[in-house]
Amino acid sequence: MSPAYLALPLAAAIIYTFAAMLFKKVLEHGANLWYINFLSNVVTCLFTVPLFIFGNHHGGSATGLVPPLIISGFFIAGQAFSLLALKCGDVSVATPLLGTKVLMVALGTVLLLHIPVPLLWWIAATFAVLALLLLRAKDEKSKCDFLPTVAYSLLCALCFAISDVYLQKWSPAYGPDRLVFMVFVIVAIFSIGFIPFFRKSRLLFAPPVSKWLFLSIVFIAIQAILVAVALSRFGNATAVNIAFASRGMWSVVLTWFLGSFIGNQEHLLGKRMFVQRLFGSALILLAIFLVMLKN
Repeated sequence: MSPAYLALPLAAAIIYTFAAMLFKKVLEHGANLWYINFLSNVVTCLFTVPLFIFGNHHGGSATGLVPPLIISGFFIAGQAFSLLALKCGDVSVATPLLGTKVLMVALGTVLLLHIPVPLLWWIAATFAVLALLLLRAKDEKSKCDFLPTVAYSLLCALCFAISDVYLQKWSPAYGPDRLVFMVFVIVAIFSIGFIPFFRKSRLLFAPPVSKWLFLSIVFIAIQAILVAVALSRFGNATAVNIAFASRGMWSVVLTWFLGSFIGNQEHLLGKRMFVQRLFGSALILLAIFLVMLKN
């Protein structure tokens, strides 16, 4: 198989980085995490409608709701655990642990799909996780709850990994794009459960903040669809997730050169931290190279 399909998760990684930068800005203005996730899931669902109408449904005839319900359930659970991890702990602790999804996907591919993962991909997945630790590490002392953050982050990574593996498994039976549409419709419906957690005073924002909120939600929706399409059409969940892990590299590059335009201060990090993150970026590039080498 040509490695060209990895362009989808690579593009998603860049888009996710922009979304994260905007997302951080919105959160600084007091946005509610559950509200943002509700909106992003609804918008993502709407964006999959053209995919359903004009997309690839070749070979898919299954109509059962159980598989898409399982995928959606794990996806929603992953979102919930990620929110809990960010609520009780530091981003610098939670984000690297979320990177363990790469290894969990590789392990899940073996255990759930009984598909052997090439040794080079295991090595690449390990490099990707090490890179994320370097890219997100901070030298400041944390006062947040460490153990709950670790637990929620690992549960989040596990849920997203299982969702990805099952999306790869069941897409041939449903048709790649039809299954993606079904999953995100169910995710949007499940998201109604977030409504009780909204803070009414935070639902409306001043026009400048609304602009950042709108853009962040659109970017989050696009990157989610790109990753889902890559998984459903081409499989190789391990390779897709390693390529998507390049968002760590892009977070260094884009915040360094563009962060000041939206008020992000990460470009002001000291030289030691910047070099450390560049080294992590190099590991990401090496991991991607190993994946492409084996395709």
